[in-house]
Amino acid sequence: LGGAVYRTPGREHTPAVIMILLDEMVKRRKALLSLLPKASAFVLPGYRMQYSSQNIFYRFKQNNNVIYFTGLKEPGDAVVISYDHKWHLFRQPDTPESVLWEGAKTPDDVIKQNHLIDHVHDLQTLSGFIDDLPNDVKLYLNQSQNDCVRFEADDRTLSVDPFIHRLRVIKSEYEIEQMEQSCQIAGNVFNTLRKKLRGMETERHVENYLEAAVKTQGAEGLAYVPVVAGGPRACTIHYTRNDQKLMGNELLLVDAGCVYNDYCSDITRTLQVGKLMTAAQEKVTEAVKTIQQTVLDWLAQNWKHHTLLDLQSVAYHQTVRELKGLGVDPKHVDTLFPHAIGHYLGMDLHDCPTVGMSAKLKPGMIITIEPGLYFTDSLDYPEEYRGIGVRVEDDVLITESGPRVLTENAEV
Repeated sequence: LGGAVYRTPGREHTPAVIMILLDEMVKRRKALLSLLPKASAFVLPGYRMQYSSQNIFYRFKQNNNVIYFTGLKEPGDAVVISYDHKWHLFRQPDTPESVLWEGAKTPDDVIKQNHLIDHVHDLQTLSGFIDDLPNDVKLYLNQSQNDCVRFEADDRTLSVDPFIHRLRVIKSEYEIEQMEQSCQIAGNVFNTLRKKLRGMETERHVENYLEAAVKTQGAEGLAYVPVVAGGPRACTIHYTRNDQKLMGNELLLVDAGCVYNDYCSDITRTLQVGKLMTAAQEKVTEAVKTIQQTVLDWLAQNWKHHTLLDLQSVAYHQTVRELKGLGVDPKHVDTLFPHAIGHYLGMDLHDCPTVGMSAKLKPGMIITIEPGLYFTDSLDYPEEYRGIGVRVEDDVLITESGPRVLTENAEV
């Protein structure tokens, strides 16, 4: 089949898999249309190319909502679903210059057949198409800062995001298979990193290894800029400079995941750089592991009718107990554990944000469980713990029979 959506690094999908993908798209579209009022249309602008400077571009990444409903991965496309439930694609036509420099786009007839598009139009006609919709049609938009086209919101427009997120937060069997593979690859890479770490001299060396290793195992690449934080830098939650030397007496916090067939994994492990941990490093590490295991055990017994907010409460109270055991005043709990216990995971790293942490957990949801403790160089904490940052993160699928850890292959 034409169109990059059906190709993954080093392989092409079989006809049987392609039929599954087309069936997935049909089911997703029917589900979305069932949620929206009858007199409605919605617009999914694809992303445009992003540039680091002048004409130096980044590798293109498509809007995941466009991929979810159409599989289209070419820049500058906008998808419109009209009130008569026809799917329209608006795209820039090829020019001799664009073909020379960027290559020809997927032909319109292939787009229609392989991506289930009813009509293909010139992108320049999009505004007129929207203006010509009947006045009683509500227009739902999915907008972001990278869109190839922008619309001014008015009293006629609404956000389609809550409807899409309600669908995307529950993964199908096909999606779960992609997530399992993504998690398996990332877990394997973490295990190999643990063995190779003593031969690495810098955080950058670790980052480069992670990227090369996940691609070698079939992933498209890293899911995000990884955190590779040695020693006290681990206390910066989103440290991404990754440019310092590794010290044998420090811990190394590594937060990384990969993308496989558009689905993300997200793992954090805190590794020892040298042969042995100090007593303080070991105590903090064991405390964080205990917090995570407590949350996982509680989730196994109580996942029905509960939420991520409930897991946050369980993590909070166990963190207080662990701090007391470490001899740390628990009044500092919000500073030492400043982030959420987890988030939804899928095509986006922080998936489906409009669902919120107060939503009931349901089979098909995938969440992260990621407690941490971060002792900055503050006089509020015992000296032995200062400069120690530890986080442990795993990806968990909610099933009819309870939670299942998808990243269990990654050694803790």
